[in-house]
Amino acid sequence: AVHRNIAAYKNDESIREQCRGLMALYLMPVSEIEQQFKHIRALFLPSLNELFIYFERQWIKGNILLSLWNASESDHRTNNISEVYNRRFGTRIINKHPNIWTFIRLIQDEHARFEHINIQVAYGAEMGKSNSELTDSSSDITTVDLTPSTPDTQTSTYPIIPKSRL
Repeated sequence: AVHRNIAAYKNDESIREQCRGLMALYLMPVSEIEQQFKHIRALFLPSLNELFIYFERQWIKGNILLSLWNASESDHRTNNISEVYNRRFGTRIINKHPNIWTFIRLIQDEHARFEHINIQVAYGAEMGKSNSELTDSSSDITTVDLTPSTPDTQTSTYPIIPKSRL
């Protein structure tokens, strides 16, 4: 039965369209989900009756609140951010099958890295566009010009960080 339904999904555009409609509900505002579900269900194909019954019982009227599975207000609507982290974490493991001590050390290093980032953000740094650099956006760091008065020397400036930030 499962293989038959998968084949129907692959071969029938109207089935694919209705399934995509159900899958897109998680992107709609919570207040519109039930109305949109009713709209999609009004157009449903008889072959999808069991799917709509399941979806309504489990996701629309089930024990799971709509706001828990809805991503309309979420910054991350996909799992791409976790995929990026998993890839980064995986590349840090040198051996395919590290021993427990290597794994624990890696976890400790990751913890230290995130603690460092949290401290930087707490003191005004922002994540850069590349998500790998932190740039300081605080306005309380001033720059002092230590240029000698002679015109032929190169200018150099040094940031002065207030004691409250150290």
